[in-house]
Amino acid sequence: MTKLLLEFCLNQSFSDRFLVGFGLLKAVLIAAFAWWFCGFSMRLWNRRFRMCLMHHCFCALSAIITIAALFLFNCVGAMDKFVSLAVNVWQAEYQNDATYRHETFVLIYHQLQAMYQQNGWTWDYSKYPQPTESPSIASQDHAETFSIPWNSAHSDATSMSVKLLCDRAIEHFHERQPILGRILWGNVHVGPEPLRRDIDNFFAAHPGQSYPFDTGPARVAGGLAVEKLHQEVGRYINRLRWELIGICILAQLLVFGLAGYSAASDVKIHGH
Repeated sequence: MTKLLLEFCLNQSFSDRFLVGFGLLKAVLIAAFAWWFCGFSMRLWNRRFRMCLMHHCFCALSAIITIAALFLFNCVGAMDKFVSLAVNVWQAEYQNDATYRHETFVLIYHQLQAMYQQNGWTWDYSKYPQPTESPSIASQDHAETFSIPWNSAHSDATSMSVKLLCDRAIEHFHERQPILGRILWGNVHVGPEPLRRDIDNFFAAHPGQSYPFDTGPARVAGGLAVEKLHQEVGRYINRLRWELIGICILAQLLVFGLAGYSAASDVKIHGH
């Protein structure tokens, strides 16, 4: 999870010049101050002490570690922003991917029709004609092309339709946002219940109208992504940020400890 979080944050960060520039500037200033303060603090109690090349080499190493850790800390802190942007981009891609949505509809249509035939249920071809072969024809101007039965009396068929629609939306998310998809869901199955509630609520509020299959699944999946981020992934983010702070502190302790040992040894030598 840590590797995926860092990979996603870095990929998103490099597209934001202000975030990169400001984050690096803060990290460099803090590292430079720590470098200067190391020598300054030692001379407060040992005015004879001077940092040698070895001390400066360790300070340089500590500065590099500090800059990297603080920059990553800054990037991870913008995770909410990055996820929102990625979800918005994916939702637009899903809405504009007519071919994928048409393939989804054809898959649902044929599996639903097969279930109706197996159970001896009546399929009304006048309301639910065979889908067109080309997504260019299957447009909003031909609403009947996207019609499938939504019958509460056949709950199994309805549940299958929702599950297929949900699975296809999440599959599209994984294709377009593979790293974020693995962070949020990995190999965990995403249940269709939120999409089912959204569809039921839509029909309750808009009886007789067609559910917007071009935007509805993307909107629900986007909401699930943000919810997952805040509920579960947020814990990993907080832990990662504390780990980065710990790395910075350890890097400074190493340098200050080395300089302090050298300063104390110098005091003992000249004390004799």
